[in-house]
This record gives sequence, structure tokens and C-alpha cells, in this order.
Amino acid sequence: MAVTTPLDLLIQAATRGEVPLRIITGRWDGRRLHPSGAGSAALEAENAAGSLAEGSFVYALHDGKRVVIIGPARETPLSASGGNSDGRWRREPDGTQICWQRVSTTCAGTAAYGGLWLDKWEWKFPVPFLNPPVVIPGRYQLGSGKSWPTSPDDATTDHVYLCGLDVADRPRGFPLHITACAIGLWR
Repeated sequence: MAVTTPLDLLIQAATRGEVPLRIITGRWDGRRLHPSGAGSAALEAENAAGSLAEGSFVYALHDGKRVVIIGPARETPLSASGGNSDGRWRREPDGTQICWQRVSTTCAGTAAYGGLWLDKWEWKFPVPFLNPPVVIPGRYQLGSGKSWPTSPDDATTDHVYLCGLDVADRPRGFPLHITACAIGLWR
């Protein structure tokens, strides 16, 4: 007798004294269930849930012998990530976004700043933030000498000016090595 509803399987299992039922999740390919965390294993399954698209993430009942699809399951959203010439980014399901940059480029030329020299470099975020993020400067090295990253200018949703100090005046085009991170929200 073909199973037509999830209740049929529950009743059959209860009346025959079979192994207790387990609820499992996986991908439905139209004929088999590919259980979550089971690698490439697939189980022949009956569909009691009605119309399901191939590739749907589903709940199923498993009694040790039979597998019956009982309906679609909501997938836990996954993190997304990517990158471009402006850096790398990661977006979490809770709305958190982290962007980071590691780049070797050239400086715009330093300007006197008390007894030191200040340089600024514009970092365009690889993806925009919902609100201006918190920016954490890392490395800001002019040439092969020791320079100091300092507080960046106020960030906008799509860019920030990173700042570095040096003991010597550096011309436009001087080598510059930067690392930085920005943390905020994407939604």
C-alpha cells in the first residue's frame, strides 16, 4: 500500500511495532532523498508532500526502512562572501558585514602634520554597508620603513580615507602597503 500522508506512516509504524521514527532533512531530487551531512549517500523515498521542485530542501520521516518526504523545510541561511579589486567581504545571515583589504599600492604624497608627515589613501569598500561601519586600520607602511596607521577619517557607507604617519616626507607614487578591516551591517 502506497503512503499518501505522513500520518499513514506514523500509524503503520505504531501499529507494527517498528523502530521509532526519525525526522531527517535533505535534498529531494524527485526520486531520492540526499540526507544532510551524509555526503553523496541517497535514500529511495516516497513523496507524501505533494508537488516539490527538484533540489528542494525537505523534511522526511525515516523508520529504518522507508523514507517518506513530509514537506519542505526552511533552510538555514548561509553566509555569503566574495571580493573584487577593492577587497574581500563576508555577509552573515544576522546582517553583519565584514570587509577587509590587503593591498600594495602607491601613496598620494604626504603633507606636514606637526613634526611628522601624514598620508591618506581612499579605500572603497568592496560592497556598500547599510550605515557607516567601524573601521579598524592595520598596516600602513610607506616604503620599507616603519610608518604608523592612525585613526581613519569618518567612514561613509561606501568608502573611508585611511591615514598613516611617517617621519619623512614621501612623494606621490611612493610604495604603500595597507591592511584594514571594516565591520557593520548590510541589512
